[in-house]
Amino acid sequence: MDYPQPWHSLARARIVSRAFDPLRRRGASLAHGLLPRCCALCSLPLDSPAERRLGWCHHCAASLPGADAARCPICAERVTNGPLPPGAALAPAPEPPCRACRNSPPPFERTVALADYAPPLDRMILALKFGHAVALAGPLGTALAARIDFPLDLVLPVPLSAPRLAERGFNQAWLIARALVAARRDAVPPGKWPTADARVLSRPRHDPPQSLQPLRTRAANLRDAFSCQRNLAGLRVAIVDDVMTSGATLAAAAAAARSAGAAFVANIVAARTPRA
Repeated sequence: MDYPQPWHSLARARIVSRAFDPLRRRGASLAHGLLPRCCALCSLPLDSPAERRLGWCHHCAASLPGADAARCPICAERVTNGPLPPGAALAPAPEPPCRACRNSPPPFERTVALADYAPPLDRMILALKFGHAVALAGPLGTALAARIDFPLDLVLPVPLSAPRLAERGFNQAWLIARALVAARRDAVPPGKWPTADARVLSRPRHDPPQSLQPLRTRAANLRDAFSCQRNLAGLRVAIVDDVMTSGATLAAAAAAARSAGAAFVANIVAARTPRA
């Protein structure tokens, strides 16, 4: 029969464990530097430090579908003015809002999308979301961090309902958000980048997956689906998700942030579904 350990034994074990934490972290860092790493998309070895930080090779990064396409700065829908000049994707959005955003402004001001939801990026997102390939969130977050050209105070993942989170075991939006903040924190001075928080937005209602709903009914299905657990008065907020299709989910999350007082709301998504 097993008996509970005395409290002082447990305390001693915790102290010893904490004492070895720096050594474990150092060992993990050394292993990370010595082990070969491969591109998350083509699986070829990554040779340069820049490629290893990004998580995929420069060839794949340059060939992502729609990575350099001209897009509406508000909803990230493609516009028809052709591709941007090289390097312009990292500059302030030069395009005016699309007609839909001008006629019916959504509750967010900006959307940053890495590329179109098309091969090979769609396979990468599906592997993360349904194949439990959680390591793929790192390259996505790192690549997105390089595209943020506006100040933010807080980064929030689109939340899952409790049953959906229990079923999947993780929230892919939260993994991307954490990777994004970590990558940006390494590139800018302290105090110049926001924190990520998965507890601010909640989804108390359990609805069918949006991907199974007709596009025309998605906004109605998500009305009041999210709630905000914190006062966001005056804060500049980004909401992170893996894919933006109709924009209904992100609009509902942005509306919840607005109702809590957010002064600015942007969307940050790994992929944008092209208009049919």
